[in-house]
Amino acid sequence: MNYKKARSLDIKKGYKTLLNKETEIELEKYYLDTKNIAEITADRKTKTLNIFQSNNEPESFNLTEIESEEFKKRYEMTNRDNISLVVLNGILVDKNERKDYRIEHNAIKSLLVIKDADATILNCSGNGGKNVLIILTE
Repeated sequence: MNYKKARSLDIKKGYKTLLNKETEIELEKYYLDTKNIAEITADRKTKTLNIFQSNNEPESFNLTEIESEEFKKRYEMTNRDNISLVVLNGILVDKNERKDYRIEHNAIKSLLVIKDADATILNCSGNGGKNVLIILTE
């Protein structure tokens, strides 16, 4: 089974997803590096997906870490790049929900900081001086 179909089963059909037989994850909020997936199996009776990775401990981050010095250094952001809005694959992630999202570093296809642009991009009022972080994994 491919990763896209597994995401669909997890999100639309309510399957429970286990990563490396240990950790239960929500694929709607957990973005995996597809090159690191060795196998995906589905058990229709128990509605369980099992995702097995080649490297069982890939590097990942939580969206709350985007302001950290380590994250900014890795993605060549300046310390002044304070992020007010995050858009992940076209979906605005509320600041209170960032703790629920986990992304493997190698799953990122593109990462872009747009400075002083949140009011313009999202067609909402703003004070200016805010930055938008756009992350694409697809």
